[in-house]
Amino acid sequence: MHEQSPPDDLVENQVNGSPATCCVGNSPANISISNATQTFTGPYCLGNPVQSSERTSIELLEESHPHNKMNPHTNKSDIKNKRGRGRPPTHGLSRTRIYTSYAEAKRRCENPRSPDYPAYGGRGILFRFSSVAELFDEIGDRPPSMTLDRVDPDGHYEAGNVQWASAKEQANNRRPPDGFYQRKARSLRWSWASDTRTRYLEAAKHWFLSIRCLSEHRPQFSAEDKTFLEAQFAARAVPNASIWSEEYEYDEAHPCYLTLPSLNSPGSRVVLCAGAFVRSESSPLIERGILAGLIETPLALNCAKEELSLINSFVSDHRSGNGPSGLRFHGCNFVRYGNHIEGRLLAMAARLRFSNLETRLLLASQVAALLSAGEHQQLLQREYLIIPDLQMWIGAFGCDRLITYHLHKVLSEREQLRLPTVVYIENPLELGQEFASLFTYRYRSANLANVISICHPASLPFAPKTT
Repeated sequence: MHEQSPPDDLVENQVNGSPATCCVGNSPANISISNATQTFTGPYCLGNPVQSSERTSIELLEESHPHNKMNPHTNKSDIKNKRGRGRPPTHGLSRTRIYTSYAEAKRRCENPRSPDYPAYGGRGILFRFSSVAELFDEIGDRPPSMTLDRVDPDGHYEAGNVQWASAKEQANNRRPPDGFYQRKARSLRWSWASDTRTRYLEAAKHWFLSIRCLSEHRPQFSAEDKTFLEAQFAARAVPNASIWSEEYEYDEAHPCYLTLPSLNSPGSRVVLCAGAFVRSESSPLIERGILAGLIETPLALNCAKEELSLINSFVSDHRSGNGPSGLRFHGCNFVRYGNHIEGRLLAMAARLRFSNLETRLLLASQVAALLSAGEHQQLLQREYLIIPDLQMWIGAFGCDRLITYHLHKVLSEREQLRLPTVVYIENPLELGQEFASLFTYRYRSANLANVISICHPASLPFAPKTT
């Protein structure tokens, strides 16, 4: 290879035997151009000549050089469009309506960044179609004005559970919104509570009228109350007493049996033995919820020995200032021949009154009425307060949180003031943890689960009382 002169447009300038540098303007530069047969070396300058000791090599590129194979002017329209290596053949469904539905459904099930992912993939909904062609084979092409829908809104996108549906069909097939089942359960509780409350209030009204009917010699009822009593008597033969029967003999050898409507089991009846039953024209004890005919009736005629021991020890401890000021009866689910706990508590209230102890028997409905009216002080009197049907508070008034809160407040104040309180409730936890703590740690427990109650006659010679 021999050196040749540079092209005419290059000016070679030798300075002390060294090649000159190439300059563009006044800046020096090195240019190398290679060729398979020729190589131009030497000093050259573009523009103003400068002095330099650097060597510039100009080489010309061969035609086989990779740089020469890059042709920016290739006509791509003449080249056949080929798929990449290893890619399957196209399905021909791109940019179609079914492919849009396929891609959107897959995105909301598999892409956590999708705004709809929490309602689909986040809930465990899976997309089980491996390709849009598989979806096409399952339900065909997407008709106009329809979108992809699942037959079961809680099922997966899979064969047998997808269909094309209109907007109206999708709206009718939509899964319930969040909180639907909670609201439905709450509605059912309110409905159940409403039915329980209605039945209980009827039983409470029947109880009041029955106490008057059994206590007063000639009770005066309104037309509405008289109709109500006649309907209740026709359905359950309550209230009734053996003194209205011709077979009854008025002496101590033939005790009087009477019936009252059950409070804790609406629709049932309570049977009590009343001894020598005496009625008066009017009795002030009715306002205190006490049946006058039970005043002189020994508790042994209606209560078991264990129950007598519990109530006597409770009264004795309260007089001496020892022990809890509250007594809670429970374990009374088993009833023999109508001897319900509310009847035995009524007999206890009458016997306490006979012992010159201020006693008041209030039903849960009366307590709720006083709390609703804001008359809390009526429940804080220094007297024995007996609530024989607090068990029914759960179903009748448990949904009213405000009244239930005031009930707990009143019972707590009575315990702090050491005012004697006797209640019947099976599971206070149903009213709340605060009630469970109150009755567990501040009340004496009277569990009657293993107590055999007094058995009254199953059939009594009852006859309706004419009014």
